[in-house]
Amino acid sequence: MAASSSSSHRPVLPCLAVQCSCCKPNTTFISAAEKKPVAHGLPELLNVKATVCPTPLGWILVRESASVEPQDTVYHHIGAGAGGEWTRHEYDIGIQGDKYGFTEKIHIVPIAACRGKFYFNSFFTEISVLEFCGPAGPPRFSSIRLDGGAPGDWGRGAFHVFLLESDGELYMVRLKTTLGSQSSPASSSSSSSPSPLQVGVYKMDFSERRWCRAVDLGDRAFFVAPFYFGASCVAGGKYGIQKNCVYSVRYLGDKSFTVSNVEDGTSHVHSIHGAEASPDSILRTLWMLPTDQKP
Repeated sequence: MAASSSSSHRPVLPCLAVQCSCCKPNTTFISAAEKKPVAHGLPELLNVKATVCPTPLGWILVRESASVEPQDTVYHHIGAGAGGEWTRHEYDIGIQGDKYGFTEKIHIVPIAACRGKFYFNSFFTEISVLEFCGPAGPPRFSSIRLDGGAPGDWGRGAFHVFLLESDGELYMVRLKTTLGSQSSPASSSSSSSPSPLQVGVYKMDFSERRWCRAVDLGDRAFFVAPFYFGASCVAGGKYGIQKNCVYSVRYLGDKSFTVSNVEDGTSHVHSIHGAEASPDSILRTLWMLPTDQKP
């Protein structure tokens, strides 16, 4: 279903949908611009017994839990023909392991569509590519060797990496939390506080085959969330969000989100007021963006 901002029955978008298990209704909508709950929700999502996943441009995908395979190396696509049924395919792009002997198949995460192809599992030295060769042809996997290396100023810490498309360009967002830091204001009385989160945004230069640091998002804002969700949205205007900023949620149970300015390097954490639930009761937090993205 689409989350269009034109309907009076929809929440003010962009917003953060917070689902919890301890109360009814079990979904709270937090305005990204005003950083507080909004009056209108999506009643059809409040009691749905299914898996609700965010997709780019504010679409919400609702699937029966039995059809979800989050840990499997599979993908689904709509096949050719009048029926348009979903077809399941397994993929194998290699094995990874650790020093303790644990091994597992490599998953396609994160991933983003750009210029007719899917790009996934990005590093500063290589990025993988997935192409679909028509409805009857098999998928084609390949990779692009990149020039350059990892930035020298990142050092040690916990990383989250996201890929997204914006205005026909491919971007990578890297969130780094310094080891031992505390960035959540959930236990604080303040609604906003500085964050030690470091954000790096990089734009793919396909001609030079390298990631280039980006400090100008073209008057847009990026939104990232768990399960490798990444999307771009028009900033300013009727939506009221800050341009050249990354709005991020890192963990499913977060009671806060972070707004990071890529121009001056500052980050601030905003607590989720109105979601009167303990962190343990929060099932998921996901962004909902407008489909009619015009200033």
